[in-house]
Amino acid sequence: MDIGLKEENVKAIGVALNGYLADLYVLVTKTKNYHWNMKGKHFYSYHKMLQGQYEALDEAVDEVAERIVMIGGVAKGTLKEFIESKTLKEEQGVPSEHEMIKKLADDNEQIVTGLRKKISLCQENHDEGSADLLIKMIQVHEKAAWMLRSSLEK
Repeated sequence: MDIGLKEENVKAIGVALNGYLADLYVLVTKTKNYHWNMKGKHFYSYHKMLQGQYEALDEAVDEVAERIVMIGGVAKGTLKEFIESKTLKEEQGVPSEHEMIKKLADDNEQIVTGLRKKISLCQENHDEGSADLLIKMIQVHEKAAWMLRSSLEK
C-alpha cells in the first residue's frame, strides 16, 4: 500500500504499536483473571466494572492489530511474541480485591505514559492515523485508571 509512509517509518511505528499490543494483551488477560477471581465486600461492583474494562480492552486489541496491518506492518499474534514485547508485569497468584484494583490502575497509568512516547514517534513519522488511534486509547486508559483509583478511596 502506498499511503505516504516510508518503509523504515512503518517498521518503527510497527514496533511501537506491537509493544502496545503486547501490553494490551497482558492487561486484558490480567483484567479477566481478576474479574473471574474477584472476592470481597465489593465483589459485585468490581466484577461489573472489570467486565466493562476487559470488553473495551478486547476491542482495543483488535483496533491496534488492524492498524498495524493497515499501515503495512505485521501484527504480532503469539503469546511468545507478546511476552517478548510487553512492559507490563504478569500476575502470579490472586491478590486481594484492593491489590487487584491498585495493580490495574497502575498498569493503565503505565500504559498512558508509554502511549505518550508512541504518539510522538507516530507524529514525527507523519502517521497521524496511528497517533489519533493512540490518543483515543490514552482516554480509554485514563478513564479506567480514574475509575479504578476512585474505587479505592475511602
